[in-house]
Amino acid sequence: MEDYKPVSTAAVISIVLAAVSVVSFLTPIGLCLTLPSLVCAVGALWSGSRHPAAGRRLAICSLGICTWLLINVPVTFYVAYKAESPAGYARLDFAEISERRLLPAHVGRLVCFKGFPVMSTWSSTPVTEMVLSPDGSRRDTQYAIAVQLEQGTSWTLYGEPLAVSGILVENVNFADGEPEYIFQQAVIRKSQTPFGIAPPAGEGC
Repeated sequence: MEDYKPVSTAAVISIVLAAVSVVSFLTPIGLCLTLPSLVCAVGALWSGSRHPAAGRRLAICSLGICTWLLINVPVTFYVAYKAESPAGYARLDFAEISERRLLPAHVGRLVCFKGFPVMSTWSSTPVTEMVLSPDGSRRDTQYAIAVQLEQGTSWTLYGEPLAVSGILVENVNFADGEPEYIFQQAVIRKSQTPFGIAPPAGEGC
């Protein structure tokens, strides 16, 4: 009969953390769990070399999972982030630019903002124009931009976050209650990453 070897607690903790850290494909914050998992795995292997205990395979498996995640998650998010906008567009933080009243500095440029369609412009049928704001609200005209899609294109609008790329111009027909700026020849793509986007407004209007 073989001698009983207790399962290393550190090895068990490491594999549990490694398994949970797979959520990092949904949110990169999940990668924070890989560090304690790696520490526990290394600790289990080191302890096992001095005091025989079961769990070596669990620790090695944890090391493999965490290493794989640390390589693949950043690559996945990078590829998704690049796919949100056509090449040649400057990626800017819409919420920060609006808050600091810096939109005039980017007039005439090819830029990409991420935000939400204002609720009043939601439509179950394809549209060629919409209004975008950082969080879907329309607190004042400084926080909203009218969007005119490229000719021949349309989009069905709901409350999903969007990445909108286009030429930022001043609204020459600006009137009270209307956005002061317009995205012309805009290209809309679904936001695939949480980077550069504000939390949606509670009431959405």
